[in-house]
Amino acid sequence: MELKPLRFIGEPIEVLFDRPPALEKKPDCPNGFVWRGQTHRVVEELAAWVDYTRRGRMARNMSPRHAAAAAARGIRLSIQMRGAFMSRPKVIIYGSVSLDGRLTLAPDVVLLFGDKRWDAIAAPSHVYEWLMFTHKPQALLEGSNSLVSRHSIPDPLPPVTGDPGELYQDFLPEAVIHHPAHYIWFTVVDSRGRVRWFYTGEPGKEAPGAEGQHLLVLVARHTPAEYLAYLQRENVPYLVAGEERVDLRLALEKLASQLGVRCVLSTSPGKLGGALVRAGLVDEVNVEFFPAIIGGTETPTLFESPDLQADEWPTRLRLLEAQVQAEGRVWLRYEVVREGRRAG
Repeated sequence: MELKPLRFIGEPIEVLFDRPPALEKKPDCPNGFVWRGQTHRVVEELAAWVDYTRRGRMARNMSPRHAAAAAARGIRLSIQMRGAFMSRPKVIIYGSVSLDGRLTLAPDVVLLFGDKRWDAIAAPSHVYEWLMFTHKPQALLEGSNSLVSRHSIPDPLPPVTGDPGELYQDFLPEAVIHHPAHYIWFTVVDSRGRVRWFYTGEPGKEAPGAEGQHLLVLVARHTPAEYLAYLQRENVPYLVAGEERVDLRLALEKLASQLGVRCVLSTSPGKLGGALVRAGLVDEVNVEFFPAIIGGTETPTLFESPDLQADEWPTRLRLLEAQVQAEGRVWLRYEVVREGRRAG
């Protein structure tokens, strides 16, 4: 199949590699690129072409027949179709879980507030710090269940006066977006408006040890107007993506296009992780197992999501690394395998 570009754009781009290419003079396809100030992630390679044409002294020393063969070699590579690219950040998921994949001790136990039983079995680890140092994400991504229990009822908020329609526009205060001390977004999916915030990143409301982080909330058009007004009063930025629930793909694209986010690290591998996987939005998975079994019938587990339908396939992974850590912990690191559509 011959590929023909619709048009040629002769503008410079900055290519991005998640790790330095093995061959500096003949690198593989980059993991992303920056064009006109916007970052695009490459999720699959559409075509590859290498120019083997000899130049200078090497060209003069080759016979015409060999030179033509070298030039044609690059052209033949262009038929290797594999996919396309889209403008969203790279998404990495990390979870520290028991051997049976439990994310907490019981359905309504929120580990944000600490639990001596969890601390006793889940020894400290360096994996999270390694991921932060290696990937340098511009946003952390959490689900609201990481912050409040699933069955909690939030405190009521005052009603909205005036036209609520104006609230359903992205709220990105300039003073927050361009604050000189800002370095990362603490991003939370909260379409139902469940969380009441104590730490926001505003002066006097910084979380201990999280200076430079600022809260960013992802909401939908069915999010209560009272909650959006509350966020504005607290000077908390938010992005509107989706109707009844947050459209994760659109939200990620907005993070890239409006805030320049190139990499997202999520430590919510339960329901949020399952939703990201089902939507095909995950690029790398890191799971660290610690030697304990928690059990339970409703205790949150890895990648909770709707059951696969007859025409749906499991998400395939390719092992990147496996390490045995201290205290009997095992760290598995995978990349998601991008596949074309399967025959029915």
